[in-house]
Amino acid sequence: MVKLSAVGATSLLWVQPQKRSSPIMTGSSYFSQHSSIVIKSLVEDKTKLYPHQKEGLLKILDMGVKGELLPERRRGDGGAAFLLVGVGCGKTVILQATPYLLGSHVRGRQVIFLSDNCTLRQRVMDDFPTKKAGKQYFPDQGKWPLYKYGLLNPGTPPPQIAELKPEINTYKFSIDKADILVVNRQFLINLVKNVAIDPQKVGLIVVDEAHHSAAATYRAIFNYFNQASLVFLTGTRHRGDGEPLPFVKYEIVEEEEENGRIVTKRAPRPNFEFTIQDAWKLDPPIIKKIAFSPARSEGFKVEEDGEEREYTAQDFFIKAETDRQWFRQCILANSFCEPVLDRAVEVLELKRQEKRPHRMIIRALNIPHAERLHKLCQNYDLLKGRVGLIHSQMDEYDSEGRPSDVLEKFYKDEYIALIHVSMVGEGFNEPYASVSVPLCVMRSIQKAEQEFGRIIRKVEGGIPENDADFKAENLAVVVTHEALGIAELFEKFKAGEEATAIEDDLEEEQAEVGRSRFLTDDYHAGHNLLHINSTDRLEKGDQLTVKTYDSEGREKRYYFSVEEIIGEGTLQVAPVEENIPKDSLARKSSNIENSSTQFKGHVGLEWYLFIDGEYVTLTDYCKKEAVRRKGFKIDENGEIARLDGKKIKDFGPELYQLALEGIAREAEKIEIPYTKLVSCRPDREKEDLQKSYLKKK
Repeated sequence: MVKLSAVGATSLLWVQPQKRSSPIMTGSSYFSQHSSIVIKSLVEDKTKLYPHQKEGLLKILDMGVKGELLPERRRGDGGAAFLLVGVGCGKTVILQATPYLLGSHVRGRQVIFLSDNCTLRQRVMDDFPTKKAGKQYFPDQGKWPLYKYGLLNPGTPPPQIAELKPEINTYKFSIDKADILVVNRQFLINLVKNVAIDPQKVGLIVVDEAHHSAAATYRAIFNYFNQASLVFLTGTRHRGDGEPLPFVKYEIVEEEEENGRIVTKRAPRPNFEFTIQDAWKLDPPIIKKIAFSPARSEGFKVEEDGEEREYTAQDFFIKAETDRQWFRQCILANSFCEPVLDRAVEVLELKRQEKRPHRMIIRALNIPHAERLHKLCQNYDLLKGRVGLIHSQMDEYDSEGRPSDVLEKFYKDEYIALIHVSMVGEGFNEPYASVSVPLCVMRSIQKAEQEFGRIIRKVEGGIPENDADFKAENLAVVVTHEALGIAELFEKFKAGEEATAIEDDLEEEQAEVGRSRFLTDDYHAGHNLLHINSTDRLEKGDQLTVKTYDSEGREKRYYFSVEEIIGEGTLQVAPVEENIPKDSLARKSSNIENSSTQFKGHVGLEWYLFIDGEYVTLTDYCKKEAVRRKGFKIDENGEIARLDGKKIKDFGPELYQLALEGIAREAEKIEIPYTKLVSCRPDREKEDLQKSYLKKK
């Protein structure tokens, strides 16, 4: 069963005593009735929003007007609005205003604000504060971002909001009356399984921290609410596991790894983007500036079996990655940590002058290390008795998303330092957390964003002119040990991710159209020719992914290896055994992405024949022999030609297809010649990878 409640209230639903401007009619909604107020405020620039917030909201409106968010537009690579808005950059007001902008462009009258967990759900509710009058609670409209920033005028009635929670009470009546349903993913999937919400009444789902939406439960929710438009909001570009978000367009980008290697990867393409790096460029910035203040000590020392042992940083990281049991138990030595704590306490003392409630977050290596740090912190007068500790063996939040006593004391400034092991992330919101102390292994930009992002929310006060003014209200400070190698990661965090789009880059609308690939003719199973609208930037050896949908709307993918570019619009490919219809989408991919896995052979291995003193791949041998038997030859450019030198592909695609099919059939008949030197060797890429690995050993 479900209880519907407001922040600090026990009532089932916020019920506004004012009458609405007009009754809700069939096909109408609260949001469609009041959308013109918000749109007019935006267009006439009568709000107190930052320019980027206005731009993001107008982008959502534009997509709605153009019909780009209609549920039938959902596809594997589109159909949802995806907005990337950094921590502390004003995502809340975008979330709250979105239903008004799309009120006349969605089908159902209700909106779901969907969060990944109870903590985030509670955060959404905190931004709709209430006040008590007698025994009832009412919306405290003046504190709502919608009214505070001028999107709604004071005379506009607020929507009725229901927070769905797993408590014993009836809920169906209240759900039907609500305009906004605020719910977390796990509870909503339970309601979906019990068909407790009418999917036809929900016209819009706004997903907060939407990088989680790659999970299967989200897809089940979206499938159930098949008449709802989707808007995704997040400050996180990449998931750690690389899983793609549904209904979001991706592009292929080049990025430089830590070792300097350039790699290609898929990245979501936001419909609107405003990062924390963009926020720092504003004058004044809308988030705290951030500075780096490392401490030093002699050696990289770890405590093992009660004794300190010195490592090089590289040896420590290698052992941490290869021996997880050791890593879970090892402790950074006191002599290594104390200089960092000395520096961190010094910074915190400066920031807390004049009774300012700045606080500090310390990230430990593991649970034993966190407990050791908690003891060390008691040696400082400033911290004695004022340090909280949370880790996975403790409760950070209860089942309803309420913070534990430790966090509650930190929020109230009773604790001024908080030690954790990967427990302070999404949902943590304390603007006066201004000092970050990572005494841990931190190698990825995602971890840096999570840790440093907790300390950059702006507070009242000025912006410092330089990064050395640690007393400044709006200067966040990262204090760590120099040997942990976090300085380079900090600089990357400040600069932002640099990735060069090399496929489907949207610099101009025209460029996007020009590089959108699709089949110009039906592909027939087993054929070697694939007809496509553009072969621009394709070359021999590339992989091409072709997507289509079955009769039930399920996505299917086919993978082609490009063997030759026959001409503009025609590719010679390794065949697949399925028919693919004309107009199916195609895109160049950096590697083959298998939706289902079957063992086909050893990846990166090829059979070689030792013939006439040289190694020749079995594939090349069979192809060359089949070509010879068919009366053709392979010329100096590697193309199939007649004996008089004329290329077969010059005789037209139909004859060329017939020739390729004949050669392929002949190649299947080729027998391996007798030789004692038939071997299986790794290809060049795998050989290089092995050599690189051996050098590290």
